[in-house]
Amino acid sequence: PAPEGPALAAATLQAALDGLDARNWAARPDRVAVLRSALAGRGGVIRKALTETAAFDQTAQTLPGPTGESNRLSFHPRGPVLCLGPSAEIAVAQAVQALGAGCPALIVAPGATVAAEGLAEAGVPVIDFDGVVSPETVAGLRGIAAVAAAGDSDWTRSIRLALAGRDGPIVPLETRSIAPERYVVERHLCIDTTAAGGNAKLLAASA
Repeated sequence: PAPEGPALAAATLQAALDGLDARNWAARPDRVAVLRSALAGRGGVIRKALTETAAFDQTAQTLPGPTGESNRLSFHPRGPVLCLGPSAEIAVAQAVQALGAGCPALIVAPGATVAAEGLAEAGVPVIDFDGVVSPETVAGLRGIAAVAAAGDSDWTRSIRLALAGRDGPIVPLETRSIAPERYVVERHLCIDTTAAGGNAKLLAASA
């Protein structure tokens, strides 16, 4: 079901988004440790989010190059994430996964201020609000890279339609409560080391 509470003004949310800066946070290798310390003692979906985020390996991978080329797969923060719950605990769990990936997070849900207690004090790039966000407001927010709203309901469908009507880059909607891999983007870099496809022996064979 859709969360119930006072609807936040678009200007308030936009100002919060504009003030989030995760550049220093994204460079920290101890992000998950900081989150665990800030949310120590939490159970349920928040604890599961911490566990799954810690288990998700974001280390760059060197992939096989059949003809000698260099292939490297790396993971990078998706960008600012709007975490809508619908419950405060789920919204914090969504933020944990976003923050673990190096993304800034904006949490909006009834009871979010209490549920997110400890995060801002830990120096992580997060802002929380008690309340709800209308689909129309979501459609007009600038600078969001993803929206997290768990479940399959008329509420999530209305958010999906709002996102589909936006101009510019596609903003994905994550409807699973736990999916840390959805808060990163993958980049694959392939470098051919020779004009023959990477293997210098192929050049010698054709000479």
